Amino acid sequence: MGTGAEASRVKLIVNSWMTASVVAMADTLLACEQLRVDPSLVLQVLDDGPLRMPYAMQKAEEMRAHSYQAGFPLDLALKDLGLLADERDRQPRLPGVLRDTLERAVEAGHGREDVAAVAELMKQDIT
Repeated sequence: MGTGAEASRVKLIVNSWMTASVVAMADTLLACEQLRVDPSLVLQVLDDGPLRMPYAMQKAEEMRAHSYQAGFPLDLALKDLGLLADERDRQPRLPGVLRDTLERAVEAGHGREDVAAVAELMKQDIT
């Protein structure tokens, strides 16, 4: 995967992408709840079409079951987002939103749970 430094940067970039996909899935399930749409229908559309993403589907099931056994703990995802930010010259908006979301989830006591636990925070944010 290239040099040591390049391999580390690839890891940070991939972990950022993964975190963004998990937060997007949490928002998707929240939208289903808010709009009274059966999440199974939306997940089926995603899973059966060109947007299929097995990792996101796995995280959706964890969110629906409220089961967050740490595969990638929130506090480690937050650390990697911070390290990636330190490496970048300019900060786009999305990483800032992700870091804010994860920081609040860690502060709420979900730091050792899987990154999918952001779903719990996002639900609390709207109540």
